[in-house]
Amino acid sequence: DGPVVLEGDAACARGEATGAGLLVHWEATCGCTGVGDSLLVVGKPAALGRWDPGSGLQLRTSPSAWPCWRGAAWLQEDCDIEWKFVIRRADGRFDWEYLPENNRRISLPGGAPPAKGHAWVFRATYGLSGTC
Repeated sequence: DGPVVLEGDAACARGEATGAGLLVHWEATCGCTGVGDSLLVVGKPAALGRWDPGSGLQLRTSPSAWPCWRGAAWLQEDCDIEWKFVIRRADGRFDWEYLPENNRRISLPGGAPPAKGHAWVFRATYGLSGTC
């Protein structure tokens, strides 16, 4: 047993469940950032800021992990999530990810709790194949 990995905008796998919903982990590749910049997941649910980048989920990296960023948020089960990556620049500007289909989407399952030891892991690359 281990993490269930969702590549691209795939959906529906087993995850950790609690009364708060599903714990969803993001693993992002984004080489478009510089010193002092942050990578955010911003979207429709409150845990992702309700489209306000100032309230989005901030992902973390380190000099040894960059350009990989990670973070997690509790999201409601059995719902569709729309979201995008946003770079918060060191000077405070926000650069929204450009995607031709506009937003990313995932569908979270509801129903019976998943198997113990499983987690949702959503992997994605910023923009179109990492373009900045």
